[in-house]
Order: sequence, then C-alpha cells, then structure tokens
Amino acid sequence: MSTLRVDNITDLGDAPVVTAGALQIASSELPAGSVLQVVQSTYATETSTTSTSYVSTGLTGTITPTSATSKILVMVDGTVQPATTTAINFTVFRGTTSGTDLGGGVALQRIYNGPTVIATGFNVLDSPATTSSQLYTMAFKVTSGSYAVAQQANVQARMIMMEVAG
Repeated sequence: MSTLRVDNITDLGDAPVVTAGALQIASSELPAGSVLQVVQSTYATETSTTSTSYVSTGLTGTITPTSATSKILVMVDGTVQPATTTAINFTVFRGTTSGTDLGGGVALQRIYNGPTVIATGFNVLDSPATTSSQLYTMAFKVTSGSYAVAQQANVQARMIMMEVAG
C-alpha cells in the first residue's frame, strides 16, 4: 500500500485546494442542499405559562449564515408535562416572540387527567436572506389559559440549526 502526503495542492488557476493538509473549498462552490454548518443549543430550566399568546420557552439559538442565499433548518425537541390545559401549541420565531413566526404550529392535546410527559419535536425551514446573526426562539401557548410546563428540569430541550446552501 502506498501513501501520498502533500502540504499544498493548487488548481490550474493557482487557487489553493489543500493547504497544510486541510481542504480549501468555498461554500459558494458547494451544490445547493449542502450542509454548511450545524449549531446546537440546549435548555434545561422548567418553564410554565398560562398565556394564550406565544411566550418563549427559554430555548433559543443563534447562527450566522455564511451566505444570503442559505436556508436555515431549525429542529427542536423536548418534553412537555401538561397540567390542566387542554392543548399546548409550539412554534419557532426568528428573533424574539415579537419577531417572525416561522410556524411549526405543533399542538399537543391532553388525553387524560393523570400526570403525563409527552415528547415533542418539529422542524421549520427559514430563508433569512442575510449573513447577519440570526436568533431563533421556541415559543408556546395554551388554548384555554390554564397551566402548562414546557421542559422538565431533568431533561434538556434542544434546538439544532443547520445552514443549508441555497
């Protein structure tokens, strides 16, 4: 078996392809759909609401797109423990809860009167059209104004933001 080791490789236009053993490819050279970066954020503080308008669960994440044509896939998951509410709705906002509602619109319905923990997760695809830092906020509300818990203290809720080449 043979091994070829080089420090640098350049293309025919003298642009570096490999420098100090690292591949040098600009994100603009990658095809649409390529994953450019992945950022994860977690939150493990118990949060509750009686609001019938969206409020933050406390789970937020920030990503800075490398291209204005990129899309950001936001994936969230966690657990919910309804108390007396009939339904809990979740969504993701670009920015704070006064920002752009990106949807998700996941609704969890309480099924019976005993204590229960429900796993929830959903994804939204955003096109922020900028290279400025983007904040994403997971939010929730109840339909009847009663009490709900958005994360259990011993379980982390998670938000994964994935930049995808446009």
